[in-house]
Amino acid sequence: MPFTGLGYERWLGGSATLPLRRQGLRVSYDASHLLSSSALGLPPGTADWSHRLALTYETPCRCAGFQLYATFPFSGGKLLKAPSIGVLLDLKSLGAFGLSST
Repeated sequence: MPFTGLGYERWLGGSATLPLRRQGLRVSYDASHLLSSSALGLPPGTADWSHRLALTYETPCRCAGFQLYATFPFSGGKLLKAPSIGVLLDLKSLGAFGLSST
């Protein structure tokens, strides 16, 4: 478990190829849980759970990819705020470039 400064984080996730005619399209889900390192718990307004959904397209040549994702922060089982929506453009030879609503 990596230390994040507020506590320790653990995560799980998975992805699957969508069974469509167009290859290279994947859907993924990740969940991360932040565990407090102090007896006081996490500071107010800090997400203890984060859920991320993503739709990714990778070109047939594997030289570029495009990802649209949404991250949902939860605290105490309640959604903290509106999801963070983002776009990531991955040009394998140049690097990744992204925009996010946060």
